[in-house]
Amino acid sequence: MSSKQKIAIITGNAKGLGKAISEALTGIGFQTPDVIRRSDYDLTKPEAAEKLVKDTITKYGRLDLLVNNVGDFIHKNISDVNITEWHEMMNSNLNSAFYMCHYALPYLRSGYSTASGAKSLSPHVRAVSLSEQSVSDIDEHNNTGGTVKNYKHILNIGYAGMEHFRTYPNTTAYQASKAGLLVLSKGLAKAEAANNVLVNMLSPGHMENTIAPYTLENISVGRLATLKEASEAALFLISQNYITGQNLEIAGGWGL
Repeated sequence: MSSKQKIAIITGNAKGLGKAISEALTGIGFQTPDVIRRSDYDLTKPEAAEKLVKDTITKYGRLDLLVNNVGDFIHKNISDVNITEWHEMMNSNLNSAFYMCHYALPYLRSGYSTASGAKSLSPHVRAVSLSEQSVSDIDEHNNTGGTVKNYKHILNIGYAGMEHFRTYPNTTAYQASKAGLLVLSKGLAKAEAANNVLVNMLSPGHMENTIAPYTLENISVGRLATLKEASEAALFLISQNYITGQNLEIAGGWGL
């Protein structure tokens, strides 16, 4: 691997949106090793998040993008959610993202560099690399004449409607964890912009792999989102050099 190639960690990439984002990145030049398995990295534990980041740095020598996609879902009336289920929602959707950001940020911030070629990465880590030529093409597209900094990115995955705090009893625990993630995203965006790290959120509505009940009548465009459409939105956000602290909904008008 060239020392100029860019590296990303995508959590929750074995299936669904995480896998779709990985495949979309591959389509524009990323190389994708293996998936991140919970049996190897239980990201609800801070030591596992630390190990995943350090394993990636050991192998590749740098980190340019973090996508926090991992997270569980529960469809259960909030009055019936027990303490264990509540903690599971917070740990998988909010705490895991905080742990990953905490350990990844020192390597994402401007000025970090290290020699490559150290110990090998666990085969279960999915890291992706984009050629310098492809990155240059993206930067040139966004360059308006001034110097475009080499920004790095964090992308957190939310859900459509969260900014309006529309809540439903059967998904309140899940929504509470994602609302916390939105606040975390905006706070990090403000704190880390000076370090050349941009932080955004992508919030899909009902997608083709949805497990939550829905009616098409509540979706303005009258259909579910495809994983491809959501992954293309992710590519848009991580290709930008002037967007940070934003939540992009991919919901087809759901909840309007």
